[in-house]
Amino acid sequence: MASTIQLKTGTGSAVPANLTQGELAINVDNGLVYYGSGSTNTTKKLETFTNITASGHISASGHVEANRIYPQGISGPFISTRNGQINSSTGFTGINITASSNISASGDVMAKDYFDNGTNINTIYSPIEGSEQITSVGTISEGTWNGVTIASANLDADTAHLTTDQTFSGKKTFSAAITASGNISASGTITANKIESDQLFSHVGDANTGIQLSSDSVQIEGNDVIIANFTTSRIELNSPITASGNISASGTVTAAGVRLPGAGIISFDNSLDGTDQFIKGGDHYITIEGDDIIKLKADTQVQFQDNSGIVFAAINPNAGHITSSGNISASGTIYGRQWEQIETNLTANIGSLSSGHDGDDFIFLPWTDTDTENAGSSNKFVNRSAVAPGKPIKTSMRATSNTLGDTAYTMSLWENKTDQGNNNLVLVTEACGDSTGTNREVVTFDWTNPCSGSNVDITYGSKMWMGIKTTNGNATYAITHLWEWDYGSL
Repeated sequence: MASTIQLKTGTGSAVPANLTQGELAINVDNGLVYYGSGSTNTTKKLETFTNITASGHISASGHVEANRIYPQGISGPFISTRNGQINSSTGFTGINITASSNISASGDVMAKDYFDNGTNINTIYSPIEGSEQITSVGTISEGTWNGVTIASANLDADTAHLTTDQTFSGKKTFSAAITASGNISASGTITANKIESDQLFSHVGDANTGIQLSSDSVQIEGNDVIIANFTTSRIELNSPITASGNISASGTVTAAGVRLPGAGIISFDNSLDGTDQFIKGGDHYITIEGDDIIKLKADTQVQFQDNSGIVFAAINPNAGHITSSGNISASGTIYGRQWEQIETNLTANIGSLSSGHDGDDFIFLPWTDTDTENAGSSNKFVNRSAVAPGKPIKTSMRATSNTLGDTAYTMSLWENKTDQGNNNLVLVTEACGDSTGTNREVVTFDWTNPCSGSNVDITYGSKMWMGIKTTNGNATYAITHLWEWDYGSL
């Protein structure tokens, strides 16, 4: 007959006490098993088994704790837990899986429907047909396209294509340079800060008309003819220029010829209205309007010729001569610079004089033929007043009985202007000459080449004196001056 093992029992929440070592007890209400341990008869609850093998079901009203569960035996697939997640070595297949936390998989998750917060994703996004294409989708707001190139025909009509002809209706801005191996054309205006060309800007359909570019020059070409040439130093225009307004230049205008219509004016005034100083031509005349003065300048001669080139009058600008092959007539008075000879003869022992106006050996010359010897400037014979501006040109001097001596002479011109005070004599110029004492010698004084001062005109109204200085002794001097008077200033 079968043997019976009787265990201590208890009910409710009872826990047995004083179990000897190896003694067992069970609570028949909650199924907990207890055993005695050690010499102190300590009661412990049976919680851990090395292995439990059952041919039937194992059920628990509480928790079943395990690292792995092998549904088909220890060598088969298993279910495990890690980091709060349930993992399967072969994946899960079932009707429903409910989780209060995340579900993750190292392999594929396959399902007929996927729900996001209770919403079936298939109702938001169209289904995927096949494994290589999406037939239709909604808006894709982000992500990276890793598929094959999309054909141009499948792009929007507003997309720029690289290999087909296309018309752009909106403004396009390129931040980098555009390089084209063919032509770039526009039906409208091309606006740019700078347009560069290797050689030519030509008119469409007319290859020989346009703007030709070369090194440091620009040419305007029309019908294969160079109309204008612009370089860094000059502008050449090869065709007539017609301007409805003014043409002005801050520099020099150089031309082979300037042609004006009848009554045309070349103006030289700042007002540009041609009323101040101008040259004006008509059919049979030319008018030069110089306002105050007309100046004709030439290195050799200013000539007046007839149509055959015969010179009827000429002006020598160097000597001041006017030469005419015909008569010179005037209905009034002709004024100019005229010559006058003035004799100042005297007898004097100049070398013995002292304390003259210009020191020793000096005397003022009389303006009349007198023997009065007076070195003072107040003597009435040595004073003269200028009725017109004038100056001495040449003086010749001889002496009777060959008494000029072997010595030097200095002749001087003095002036007292109306604003210089009484008897305030100012030396204007001096002319020098030397005598060798030879028979019938003449001493010449060239006032145009003075030895001091300047050969300038005495001012109208001035008092004037002529003096002579020498160490020569007693002599009778025959002196003649040639003066030039500007009667044209009257």
